[in-house]
Amino acid sequence: MHVDSSFEGSLRRVHPEDRERVRRVLEDAIARCSVFTVEHRVIRGDGRMRTFRSHGDVVVDDDGRPVRLIGVVQDVTEVRLVKEALQSTSSELERRAIELQQLALRATSEPSPAPRAPLNARQLEILQLIAQGLTAAAIAERLVVTEETVKWHVKQILAKTGAANRTEAVVRVLRAPSSTGASD
Repeated sequence: MHVDSSFEGSLRRVHPEDRERVRRVLEDAIARCSVFTVEHRVIRGDGRMRTFRSHGDVVVDDDGRPVRLIGVVQDVTEVRLVKEALQSTSSELERRAIELQQLALRATSEPSPAPRAPLNARQLEILQLIAQGLTAAAIAERLVVTEETVKWHVKQILAKTGAANRTEAVVRVLRAPSSTGASD
């Protein structure tokens, strides 16, 4: 088959890094008189780059010789960008899941530090309510105390357990039954 100037003109718009691969796909389709699909980048006249998917077939004459290519060219730039974003997000989520698994394994394999001082019954009660996800205001309402009283107890709990925050205190105290001894 003779390649005319429109074929060469089309190839000139293909990104230089993709041009040879596109040429090989098309030449292979012509040699085999078969269908082809190829995804490639194109540089538009305004300089913007787009991603196209070309799908077509080779038309042959009565003797079975290729005479032309017919097909469809679809701009798949947005689809490609969404696919890349999803892959990136998926990779990031997988990385974070692995980190969380490692942290969970480390947390369960390391012994919980015992509280520096035993918690009293009220502090244990507050810690259990914190573990249920209640806020200081909700705990104060449930225990019929002021929110400031709850906050004072939380500070005491953090000091006694050596925890940096409420969640860490819950994990340190309520996870290990031997460290939940209450005293008044």
